[in-house]
Amino acid sequence: MTFDFNTRYDIVVSGAGIAGVAAALAAARRGHKVALLEKQFLIGGLATSGLIYIYLPLCDGRETQVTFGIAEELLHKSLEYSPFDLNTRWGGPQGGRTYREKRFECDFSPAGFTLSLDKLLKEADVDLWLDTRVCAVRLAQDNKITAVEVENTSGRGVITAEQFVDATGEAVLIRRAGGTTYAPAQNFQAMWMIERAPGEKLAYHMTDAIHVKALGNAS
Repeated sequence: MTFDFNTRYDIVVSGAGIAGVAAALAAARRGHKVALLEKQFLIGGLATSGLIYIYLPLCDGRETQVTFGIAEELLHKSLEYSPFDLNTRWGGPQGGRTYREKRFECDFSPAGFTLSLDKLLKEADVDLWLDTRVCAVRLAQDNKITAVEVENTSGRGVITAEQFVDATGEAVLIRRAGGTTYAPAQNFQAMWMIERAPGEKLAYHMTDAIHVKALGNAS
């Protein structure tokens, strides 16, 4: 694919994880011309390339739905090419294959979910720029971002837009624009351990929380 660096957009979303896809869909469905930039070849972020294939609950744990809209639409789309089902409480079939009990959540196939996300973006006429890394931003006098410099297999060029959405997960646009970001020096992370003695079944248990250094630097 050859990218047209002369195209001007209404909105540019950087980062094609679930949040970025949702932002691009919301904007495009309102009639805006949208570009979605992704540094990888795969969309879906941690849900797909990160193999975190559990769509987190849209309920409060007491059988009341609290999240709707595109979040719910994407949950259903995650099951389009999945071997799993929703539980019956949330519309799944009787005897369906699910590991989730009464929560409005599901497991899904990461590879299948990328296909569903790609279809949604195509239907909404979102321009998807894969393997495209943001290298720099251009600012107006009021420090508003007016364009991003990107690079991919077509070369290095400039994408202009009226508005920019940073959904990178690492504040790429904000940091490139000189904005303030913060990452704690320490963070707690619970670690799952899997143990199996010879001839025994797998045993899962949660270890004590341990200190790990957070990625990135405070500024």
